[in-house]
Amino acid sequence: MFLKHNADINLLDGQGQTALHHAAKNGHTNACRFLITHRIDTRILSSCGQTALDLA
Repeated sequence: MFLKHNADINLLDGQGQTALHHAAKNGHTNACRFLITHRIDTRILSSCGQTALDLA
């Protein structure tokens, strides 16, 4: 739904984390696949200097 309305898939929260960071740290592999398929930037570092892969 968000992507249909051109939402920023790389939007950061207050801790500098993207939806991919949250999906990865919570073990939501299907959500991770979806976000990666839709070109989320996997190189974004959180405010703590972590990528989503670091949190997985």
